[in-house]
Amino acid sequence: VDDVQCEFVLKDFEHDSYVDVEAWLSWIFPLATKKPEKLQKLQSQSSFASTWERISQEISENSLLDDRDTCRCVQDFRIDEHALCKNIACELFTMLLPDSSDLVEGGVFAAARDIIHANMPLEARNITEDAMSIGTAAPQGNITKDDWHHWMEQLFLTLGKDAFLAACRASAAAIRDISPRKEVQTLKNPWFDLDFSGLFKCPKRIDTPERRAITLRQLKTLEAFFLKQADNHGVLTGWWDRRMKVYEIQVDKLNLYQLVDWVIN
Repeated sequence: VDDVQCEFVLKDFEHDSYVDVEAWLSWIFPLATKKPEKLQKLQSQSSFASTWERISQEISENSLLDDRDTCRCVQDFRIDEHALCKNIACELFTMLLPDSSDLVEGGVFAAARDIIHANMPLEARNITEDAMSIGTAAPQGNITKDDWHHWMEQLFLTLGKDAFLAACRASAAAIRDISPRKEVQTLKNPWFDLDFSGLFKCPKRIDTPERRAITLRQLKTLEAFFLKQADNHGVLTGWWDRRMKVYEIQVDKLNLYQLVDWVIN
């Protein structure tokens, strides 16, 4: 495709003795969906053709992938299949929204796009040019949530999960500064400003509500976490009810909606 892209993606593989099917798809799937003509060109190159033929033959002979496996692997590289990536992408969009609107102004989006681009790994910037241009032709220059989601998914597919998260987190402070809402600029954000390391080691979602009970020890740990966040007057410093637009939360009046927004999610 080009030397920069090949060098970038092969860094993930350079310490492995072989490339497994999932790693292969993580590279080839974004390329096939974004630039199929380049994939065809790649297949025709003599230096690559024999490798492509061998891989295709091995997949066919050994049944490494059936239709269900293919769907599973391809799905795994969509941002919707990675809750943390999806939620942080949505959070950045919410930070950019003005009051009483569900559209991000075009100029604000352009500034946010430049911020995220500047926080990408240096070697990744040259291979994200197509993704960086998405959204500039949106109606009236405004960006919908669907526009943002589509754009972020292209970045996710190009960068991979870890680099995508790193770029988003590194961009959060600067994106906060360009937010049209004062409360976003001055108050805390649960996704970027709180340290939850003392609450848990390996959090994971429990699908069935009846299995979500917690122990008394966990409840006391949660209480200690809240008290640590509160000032001498019992106010959770920088916390606010982002749903009801209440800009102060007392530790002894914290409700379940606030708990879900600030801790559980």
